Amino acid sequence: MNSQKEVSHKKEAWEKFASKGSHNAFKSVFEAYYKPLYGYGVKLSNQPELVKDCIHDLFKKIWERRD
Repeated sequence: MNSQKEVSHKKEAWEKFASKGSHNAFKSVFEAYYKPLYGYGVKLSNQPELVKDCIHDLFKKIWERRD
């Protein structure tokens, strides 16, 4: 379970990314959510490489549409 501090950090990183397009904030968001997304994806598909590709595509689209 996430601590209040972790939740606050994730929220702050997302807000910095969303408002300013900050590369460092985007990196923080990626690092915060990659493992949970990967774990969930592998439970659904049991295809680790496909899950990695999907997560990569998701974050690529988020970055490209940051404006």
